[in-house]
Amino acid sequence: MSSMIEEIIQSIIARCRASTIKETFLRWGRFNSSQLNNQIFSGPKKQIYTKILKLVQESNLNEEIIGDLELVYMQLHSRKKQWKVYKLSGNNLHLNSDPRTLRAKVLRNLQLDWRDGQVFGNMGLFAGGVWLRMHMSSTKGSRRTSYNHNSSVFVVTFPGSPYFILSKAGVKHVQLVTKAITTATNAEGLVDIQLSGHHLASLADIVLKGNGQIQSTVYREQEEEENPFVDKGSRKRKAPEEDTGDLNDINDEDSEEKEFRKSKLVKLFGTESQPVLEKLDYKLNVKFHGKPVMDTMCKSSVEVKGRSVLDGIYELAKCGVLKFPLPAHLTTVASSAQRNSFTIQARNK
Repeated sequence: MSSMIEEIIQSIIARCRASTIKETFLRWGRFNSSQLNNQIFSGPKKQIYTKILKLVQESNLNEEIIGDLELVYMQLHSRKKQWKVYKLSGNNLHLNSDPRTLRAKVLRNLQLDWRDGQVFGNMGLFAGGVWLRMHMSSTKGSRRTSYNHNSSVFVVTFPGSPYFILSKAGVKHVQLVTKAITTATNAEGLVDIQLSGHHLASLADIVLKGNGQIQSTVYREQEEEENPFVDKGSRKRKAPEEDTGDLNDINDEDSEEKEFRKSKLVKLFGTESQPVLEKLDYKLNVKFHGKPVMDTMCKSSVEVKGRSVLDGIYELAKCGVLKFPLPAHLTTVASSAQRNSFTIQARNK
């Protein structure tokens, strides 16, 4: 058994919570539930690793099959990675390749460019998307270096879609994978559209909705069906519970203003919770508007962070903290803008 097999299994067990290890290995599909019984998963992770390694050794599984395990792990635990969205450019794109053909083309192109070792390519279908795992192992002399899960680039795309979502990895690895995808799809380039985050389902829904392919939340709905580790709570916004008590006879002087804000927000954001984005980035290059008045340009960066910044913006606007009309760089993130990184320039008069 190769050291890579041992290192991949060890890495996956270490990255899983104890409660998710069994289901992750079952979803791999190489062993049935009787083989992966509760006794296998009893004890500390080190013992679990030893018992699973014995099963793998008895089944004589190779590195490519073990690569499928890492792909399944990432499908079920995608929020542990940072993801970035790219879009193909060009006029004669090949978007409807069979997923196996796409994998073969990308793998072949990578093998031509990766001179430091061996390339492994895996393909799987999950939540309506085509998933690829491209792992580039390195060698020093005649020895292969230790396995590093950051040397695996995961790619998610959809049939007929020009969008490819890539996991964060080393700069060289990502550059080679984007080049391989560009060649495989007959594109002129693969452009970073400045949309990123940990919530892969939200990124997918944003670009698919904007591309006119499917309705928003379809990816999230399919992921909820196929992924046992995803929270399946309702995405509908809950109406606030108002405790009126004995105040029913008192007129709310701000009721008209509240209704105005509510109707505006429904038009802008809809009734469901927004796609989950953890941050908005702004690079500002504008004129100084303070005192004394100076014809000076100010450059700065602003980062808005939170568990779900778009839902946070909605709540702030609903409470009247943000004034209407809301700027387009806040209201169009999940629709026409399809990005969460912006550059705001001073207008040339």
